[in-house]
Amino acid sequence: MRLKPDEIKKLSNHLVNLMLANKDFTSRTPRPNLLNAVEAALTRHFDEERQIEDESQKLLNAQGGETMDRGKALLMIRKQVAKERDFVLSGAPDGRFSADKISHIAHLVADKIYDDDLADFADEDDGPKFVKKVFMDYFGRENEASEKARKKVMSLANAPFEGSREWDVLYRKYYEEELRRLGHS
Repeated sequence: MRLKPDEIKKLSNHLVNLMLANKDFTSRTPRPNLLNAVEAALTRHFDEERQIEDESQKLLNAQGGETMDRGKALLMIRKQVAKERDFVLSGAPDGRFSADKISHIAHLVADKIYDDDLADFADEDDGPKFVKKVFMDYFGRENEASEKARKKVMSLANAPFEGSREWDVLYRKYYEEELRRLGHS
């Protein structure tokens, strides 16, 4: 579940606002340049993930035979292709992104900012730590909203079956409400 372009923009804007408000952060460039650099780093990463997904789908289609569940086969192929490229995939049992994935993209963003000489933290090690903390909080709120929305749907008197169209509509509605309530949207 990679980030969509509008989600990348929202996350980038959130991160840049927090960086600029941080007393230990010094920007060497105007805000739009910093925002563009963060967006570019995230976009490049998630484009690479999309390419891995596309390549995995092609490999599965070329394989042809129906030896196992297509979903499981695709997941195995994706994991193998990602491993060969030393790429950390999205998706975790307890949320949208694993801690490894969040750490990885935090380092990508911090490296982009440092490599392009756009900004500095008082201590160079604080950059990736700060970005990782912002991402962990950001995705933690998403996970919290998701859990609350799921519980809300399941608590209905005639709760629809999970995966049904009705369940999806209700879940999305409650999820968006929770995100707004948490100040996340």
